Amino acid sequence: MTTSSAAAGSGRRRGTSRREVAAAAAAASSDGANADPGPASSQEAGGQAPPPAPSRRGRRPAGSARPPASAAPLSAADSEALAAIEIAAAASAAADAAPAALKRRGRKPASAAADPAAADGGAAGGEPAAVKPRRTRAKKAATPEVGASDASVSSSSASSASGSSGTGPSPTPSRARRPAATAPAAVSPPPSSAASAAAAVRAAATAPAATTSAANRSSRTSGNGSNGMLLVVDGNYLANRSYFGYGSRKLTTREGVPTTVTYGVIKTLQQALRELQPTALAVVFDSRGPTFRSALSFTDPAAGGPVAAAAARLWAEGRLDWQDLATRLLALPAIRSDLAAAATAQQAATPASFLSPGGTFLPSSPSTSPSAAASADPAPGGAADAAVAAAAALTAGYTSASGPAAPGLRGVDSAAAALAALTAAAGPELAAALRLPGTEAEGAVPTAAVRVPYKAGRLAKPEDWYPDFLNLQRLLGLMGVTPLSRPWLEADDLAGMLTRLAVSQGTPVRLLSGDRDLMQLVSDEADVALLYPRGGGGGGAAAGRRSGSSFAFELVDEAGVAAALGVGPQRAAQFRALTGDSSDCLPGVAGVGPKTAVQWLDAYGSLAGLAEAEAAGLITGRKRELLRASWPAAHYTLAMARVLGAEGAPALDPSDALPSSLLPRLTLSGFDAAAVAPALEALEMRSLLTGTAAGGGGDLWRDFGGGR
Repeated sequence: MTTSSAAAGSGRRRGTSRREVAAAAAAASSDGANADPGPASSQEAGGQAPPPAPSRRGRRPAGSARPPASAAPLSAADSEALAAIEIAAAASAAADAAPAALKRRGRKPASAAADPAAADGGAAGGEPAAVKPRRTRAKKAATPEVGASDASVSSSSASSASGSSGTGPSPTPSRARRPAATAPAAVSPPPSSAASAAAAVRAAATAPAATTSAANRSSRTSGNGSNGMLLVVDGNYLANRSYFGYGSRKLTTREGVPTTVTYGVIKTLQQALRELQPTALAVVFDSRGPTFRSALSFTDPAAGGPVAAAAARLWAEGRLDWQDLATRLLALPAIRSDLAAAATAQQAATPASFLSPGGTFLPSSPSTSPSAAASADPAPGGAADAAVAAAAALTAGYTSASGPAAPGLRGVDSAAAALAALTAAAGPELAAALRLPGTEAEGAVPTAAVRVPYKAGRLAKPEDWYPDFLNLQRLLGLMGVTPLSRPWLEADDLAGMLTRLAVSQGTPVRLLSGDRDLMQLVSDEADVALLYPRGGGGGGAAAGRRSGSSFAFELVDEAGVAAALGVGPQRAAQFRALTGDSSDCLPGVAGVGPKTAVQWLDAYGSLAGLAEAEAAGLITGRKRELLRASWPAAHYTLAMARVLGAEGAPALDPSDALPSSLLPRLTLSGFDAAAVAPALEALEMRSLLTGTAAGGGGDLWRDFGGGR
């Protein structure tokens, strides 16, 4: 050290360059030192050759050696692992050493050279992977030789750590990037430190798991693997979002045909298809008329009246189970027949059947609804007429001009149908105990006094919403995306059943909706995620612009559900049972908000666990009194909140609502541009019209699967 300092000092007095000073210092400190050998040769010699010490600029002259350093002893497990790595390295074929690495100023010495998995193709005999040079501020990086063996890579790793290879300084090597599908290979650590060798052994053992985890996360984000991906879209949500997102200024044609809903939904679908690149698309809608939930809601224990009081009493006595009653409703022969008829109609519908009878998209008379015109005096026995009637059955009931249903989809006839279904499902004894209308029980409620509590507070849509909504469904059908709806079910239920069907076949699913009920379907294991509006809803495309993205939805996985609700997807329905939902007129536990609900579910897991805690006296005071009074309401809401297809939901045979051949029909394959272009022209959507050209000339055609 004294000699080196003197030589360096005298060198500076003579004006010698720094490189010459460093060379003189190295020559004085190490007489005839050899280059740093690889780990295998060090082991054979019975010791470890100390690497040369770096100079002040971070560079070490060729042939210099690092001062000896004491090495910490290896543990038995690390010694065995290190020996195995060195044996594998010695057995590898190839002899050329990769260039050594020089330290950049201010950086610690690298423990290894370029990644060996990338340098030798990832495995013995594999194809060498291309190595991309890394840009640095130093001299141009040299690309390591590909095809080198593990031994040569290991040797170069040690040399790069010590900063010496051959005779003279080497240029800084590039840092290879490992391909995503390549498993990391074992690397022999530099022999200068036993602790770093042990760390390298542990890193090599854990790297494959980390790589797999990253691959899983990437697959979960894209969801488009070998089995493709199904995108399920809540059509009612997008229609409302499009209509009310425009404010008071609505879109119409010059003849007054409303197009706000149709244009907004098609544009959002186009963005979603570009963002996610799914292989299949399903757009689900609420059906007109009653649902099994509207029938079940006659027994709402918090609705007030004799039926509500009877329902609460029967539940306390163990004679009423809303989950069982919902399953019995869905098993009624009349409901199963309605579901089967709708499935048959959907199978019979073709894109051309969504046109008006005259072959145009819009009806010839503005006073006649497309559904009424399609079903008017059909010629019996014709397959084309049957398809037209089937399409009319799928889209009927959403126009206020004429047709079978008026605004307000649950009128007097719907209430009567729902009440009849509930009476049949309950059976004579339970129906009489509930004092339902039409029974001979004392104090039975008159039929005229019956109302549907479920979603009772919702207002009817504006007058121009219904024909626009109908045109949206017909345009989707014309574009090869059959609008999916089923009587007695809601769009959420169809989304849940489609998700369950796709997952059973190994297909990832993405759900696009602003409805938090669908959060209970999210599953990282099954690769099911929710596309939820940024900011929690509202704003539409404006929210996407504020976040710097044109796509106004963000991907929500299980962690996202927990962040939004405070509980995971498996407890989402339990959470709603405790808090209630005012938008659907579903009661919860009085005085319990989201914070208390999360605390209870974290502590006790479910309503059943909460009941045990309450019986054991773990919940006391005012909360215990409120909980006891609200138990019937919480169990009623739990049965109402579960989406069909989710865990614990009411049972329904999937074959009743979804035919086995449905999933292949949902595959995106483009559309007949010659049929769609006139429809867009009639709706005066010329910005979309430019994308309908087939043969690779239209963006809209390609987005909907054209050319695949």
